[in-house]
Amino acid sequence: RTRGVLGQGQVRRQPRGIGLSADGKSLYVSNEWSNTVSVIDTDSFQVRRTLKTGWGPAGVTTDRTGKTLYVANTLGDDVSVINLATGKEIKRLNAGHFPEYLALSRDGTQVYISNLLARLAPYNQPPISQLTVIDTQKQIVAKRIEVPGVIQLRHIAEVPRRSGNYLLI
Repeated sequence: RTRGVLGQGQVRRQPRGIGLSADGKSLYVSNEWSNTVSVIDTDSFQVRRTLKTGWGPAGVTTDRTGKTLYVANTLGDDVSVINLATGKEIKRLNAGHFPEYLALSRDGTQVYISNLLARLAPYNQPPISQLTVIDTQKQIVAKRIEVPGVIQLRHIAEVPRRSGNYLLI
């Protein structure tokens, strides 16, 4: 309402991506050059704790329950799966070439990861980008969707079921 800055929080080097907890009480900020995620209290803007990730964290999202954090590690070509109760990484999932953006599906069953860089192809063939889909219940890569002729996949939005139920990337 005031159109002014409400507060500021000090995070680590090169803040990159942000995500909000399911209950709105925590803000997750990926710190690309520190290989960490800062967990910030949304009321006080104070850092509660810092979580270790893979190399070059960018996009972040939680699952629907708020128990698990998913972090796209661009330089590691993987996604850190972090247990938010313990603050520990429980596994890393391969996410293709330079994963950057994450989105939780509307129903909470999947996390979509888009890759900023395509796979290299022969000189006379179009590049092929990839969308990785993680099953949030099993915490595994459920599928990889190839998108030919595209060099960079960036932001992800899910169109509601009543309007066609598809992804915009």
